[in-house]
Amino acid sequence: MPGKQESAGARVLAYDVDLDVVRSRMIALCMTPRSVAEASGLKMQRVHQFFRGDFQTLATCKEIAKALSIASDTFVQPRLTSRRRGQKKK
Repeated sequence: MPGKQESAGARVLAYDVDLDVVRSRMIALCMTPRSVAEASGLKMQRVHQFFRGDFQTLATCKEIAKALSIASDTFVQPRLTSRRRGQKKK
């Protein structure tokens, strides 16, 4: 695939969420966490957990991205690792 620079043993284990991008977009749209919750169909508690970093599932990220009219990959980036089967965690 063009642009793919991963080694054969690399795989996505986790991802990083850039909350600054989400907050900037909310400011640009004059949205509060409550209005994001209403637009996304998520409960207010889930949105607060997302901003605390406690509940940042990909499903939640996609719902918030849809409410903000941006692609989820704008603020969600995969974290790659080359750990192979049988290797211990560092």
